[in-house]
Amino acid sequence: MAEALRSGGARYMSLFVLEPLFLERLLSRRAAVAPDAIYPLVEWLHRALLTLSLVTVAGAVAGSIGGNLFAW
Repeated sequence: MAEALRSGGARYMSLFVLEPLFLERLLSRRAAVAPDAIYPLVEWLHRALLTLSLVTVAGAVAGSIGGNLFAW
């Protein structure tokens, strides 16, 4: 349980603290220089986060039925 809370806290920090502080500035600077090049970057970030969320959901489903998706 404690591990899940630490993991959730890390996700919360990255989403609500780090993103507004750093990513917004980085993306706005890059968009000012090359507006057409920012879309592929944002799309790639979106797909990467979507993939991570799907892995998280798959792990939660596997864990709820007694499996361990990440046991090698």
